[in-house]
Amino acid sequence: MTPVQLYRNLLRNVRKLPKESQSHYRHYIRQNFNSHTDETDPERIKQIMSKAIQDMQWLLEKYKVK
Repeated sequence: MTPVQLYRNLLRNVRKLPKESQSHYRHYIRQNFNSHTDETDPERIKQIMSKAIQDMQWLLEKYKVK
């Protein structure tokens, strides 16, 4: 999965969250994606992507989304 694919996937998953939380998490994802656009180290990119996936899984579990 490329970073752009992950970004799109994360934004799709935000739609599963409660309406009142969606704006916050959409902003959070966009902000974090933009803050790492200058990253060039492939290993660091994998770490960032892995953390983003873990965070989304945690959020979906927090809100009991399937």
